[in-house]
Amino acid sequence: MPLEGGAVMSISTFSVLNVGVTALDAMQQGESVVANNIANANTPGYVQESAALAEASPYPPLPSNNAPMQSGQFGQGVQVAAINRQTSAFVNQQDRANQATYNMYSTHSQTLSNIEAILNEPSSSSLQSSLDQFFQSWQTLSTDPSNAAARQSVLSEAQTLGQTFQTVTTQLQQTQTNLGTVITGQLGELNQYASQVATLNQQITAVLAAGENPNQLLDQRGILLNKMAGLAGVSYSANTSMNGAVNVYIQPPSNGTPIPLVTGSTAATYPPGVPVSAATLQPQTASVSSLNPYLSYITSGSIAGNLQSYDDTSNVLSNLDAMLTQFANTVNNQQQQGYNLNSSTHSPALFAVNTIAGHVYLSLSSGMTPDQVGAAGTPNQPGGNSNALAMTQLQNQSYNFTYSYNSLATGATVNSTYSGTFDQSISQMVANIGVEAAAATSSQNTAQALSQQSSMLRQSISGVDQNQQAALMVEYQNSYNAAAKFISVFDQMLQTLISNV
Repeated sequence: MPLEGGAVMSISTFSVLNVGVTALDAMQQGESVVANNIANANTPGYVQESAALAEASPYPPLPSNNAPMQSGQFGQGVQVAAINRQTSAFVNQQDRANQATYNMYSTHSQTLSNIEAILNEPSSSSLQSSLDQFFQSWQTLSTDPSNAAARQSVLSEAQTLGQTFQTVTTQLQQTQTNLGTVITGQLGELNQYASQVATLNQQITAVLAAGENPNQLLDQRGILLNKMAGLAGVSYSANTSMNGAVNVYIQPPSNGTPIPLVTGSTAATYPPGVPVSAATLQPQTASVSSLNPYLSYITSGSIAGNLQSYDDTSNVLSNLDAMLTQFANTVNNQQQQGYNLNSSTHSPALFAVNTIAGHVYLSLSSGMTPDQVGAAGTPNQPGGNSNALAMTQLQNQSYNFTYSYNSLATGATVNSTYSGTFDQSISQMVANIGVEAAAATSSQNTAQALSQQSSMLRQSISGVDQNQQAALMVEYQNSYNAAAKFISVFDQMLQTLISNV
């Protein structure tokens, strides 16, 4: 199109040279992205990046009276429009949910296995074996009530029984204390990660506002979201008022009001406004009620698994307390109906009952002697065995057992009542743990398969494929060589032109 005055503008001779330069520059940037991918192939949380190539703006960009006379727009080469992360929001969210579920069942299953090991049933040193040996000693005594060795055996078996139950109770209490410490630490980690996500949200928004892609920051936030989901199965969504920011929250069951952990650049503490320590988690303390219902809102992740495990130890300990209380009262009552050897004095209580840290402990009554074992049912009968026989019958009698505990996982008080012999009480307790452990292991296996599947899918999208990167490296190299060759040829053309002018 002619200019005013009839002049004609021609395209610069060197404009074509710029096309080759853009190709060199774009291929060099592409190689840099490939190099970064290869370097971070094993970096945790790294998401594969790709150079988004786009055609440069043509020349002339818009028709005008001052445009050069030509048949159309000429291309001006290539440019790297952006460095993009290869990721899928849906796959990421699904994988985090699967990892949270697996963490919950894995954690729960491990603790149940530990409880089974503490109960140690069946074995020669188990609760049930100690109980059977105790009643067997009374059966032996009934055949020879005045035998000193048989009387001593009753005291020895009573002492062993008390020590066996004490060992089990102590180990269960220690397990529960450890779980309380772990849960407290995990809640602290959750809050720490929330604070870091809030900081990254602010930084990501600032980088996006400057027109750049905050890929490194997004990778860092992705790692934190993975950790938060693994701990508490958190939910998250885009923050509508901050570009690039996410809100993170705990979603209560039944679609209740979400409890925020991160809102834009602001982090909250969970549980909100409630200080948590191993002491406040003790189920027999009133302070545990202040944590409800917030702990019960965590329904997946390793925290949920530990909460369920905590409840399991509360269940077994409360069951043991109920059984031991009934056992001690029944045995002591029967013992006190008997008489000391060749005496008209009633026998003293066989067991001393103590409550330590809210749980029942049995021990042999202080100062007990073999002569005080109440085998005889009537006074002054060294060969009497009616009370010893009555004692042996206690093993086969049925009793009602009632206990309750505060559940951290549900936020409710659990009440339980059942009937049976002392042996059946222990058997039922062990069987319940065994059934729950088997169910947890089965669920763990299923959750593991799903988590591995979603992890592989996520890796196939976001992970670095070394073969693919090697192919891209060669592709960019070939394109770079071609562009360099073009510039060399064009240089020769310019030299010819200059020499002929």
